[in-house]
Amino acid sequence: IDEPEAKDAEAVTVVLPVALTLSDWAERWHWNTVGLRNPSMKIDRVVYRLGAAPTLDLSGPSGQYYRVGPLTEKDHKALQELIRVMEPELFQKYRPLAAKEVTVRVLSGIQVPDVGAMPGAKVSARTPEVKWEEVRYFPDLSVVRQIDEKDARSLTDGQRLVRLTASGVLEYRAADAQGTAPELPRAEQAARDWVDARGGWPQDLVMGSYVQEPGKTTLVFEQRSQGPFPVESAGGALTIQVAADRADPAADRILSLRRLPDLVPAFDQSMQPIIKPERAIQIAAEEFPSIFFLEALREVHLAYLIVPESGTANAGWVLEPVWVLQAGEERVYVAALAQSRMKPVNAGPHTR
Repeated sequence: IDEPEAKDAEAVTVVLPVALTLSDWAERWHWNTVGLRNPSMKIDRVVYRLGAAPTLDLSGPSGQYYRVGPLTEKDHKALQELIRVMEPELFQKYRPLAAKEVTVRVLSGIQVPDVGAMPGAKVSARTPEVKWEEVRYFPDLSVVRQIDEKDARSLTDGQRLVRLTASGVLEYRAADAQGTAPELPRAEQAARDWVDARGGWPQDLVMGSYVQEPGKTTLVFEQRSQGPFPVESAGGALTIQVAADRADPAADRILSLRRLPDLVPAFDQSMQPIIKPERAIQIAAEEFPSIFFLEALREVHLAYLIVPESGTANAGWVLEPVWVLQAGEERVYVAALAQSRMKPVNAGPHTR
């Protein structure tokens, strides 16, 4: 269906980090797929509607919904209990979008944060240490040599290279790039095992996109913290490329990895006035007219975007207050502060 038939007052939306097909989610959630309609429909939203006839509405970039329900009394009570114990601080007040103030197509019922200011924020980076990364990535330390650059330091044994930049970014590359592209579940497992064995995963990472192309599958993981003003990355807090070995199709290899440093945000009591969401939408439409010509706006929220610091000798990181706009599979970030010099950012589609 194009939009929910129910207009229940009580509802909670769970935003999934990546748009996968309904059949993919059913497999991950261990649902019975017998009789499943529209299994190829992409899903990245789950709306719990808790009225007289409670349902789950699954939706995605197309704006259409797949309804599951009505829920059993047992499931209904379980959902209500989960919502009851959620911290009120995680939520903020919303209002209807003033659709007449924008020139883009919007899906019906869009709500936007009713917020006029955001707390001041800064971030510090925990940069990786050369000696520990050397141990993690090289099996034989006796053949590792170091290469010093102006703003980076590299380690190599002739088969693999690890590069650490002044801003704390870690890059890994293997010499042999030959292989085939594994399917998503296999690539995810290979990436998980490899990263777990080399220091583990940074906090608050979720898979934001993946691309299968000749010779490799690329997985992009983004920062997504919780809260009324989440901290987000755009373009990959961790990007990893996986290939199945041509000589041994059962074996998987990691071709490359790029990882931001561990970033620790801090917020203060100062409040910074922000522009209205309707103004942010107009800025995005002017910057990316083709996106909003082809797709309808379907979500708007506030966040802090992790961006490189500019104009300093040793580049660091800053948290930029932003409006986050989703239209179809596109994700656009617009500076929320009127005096900001940040240009709108298009983080691109979820999958290809």
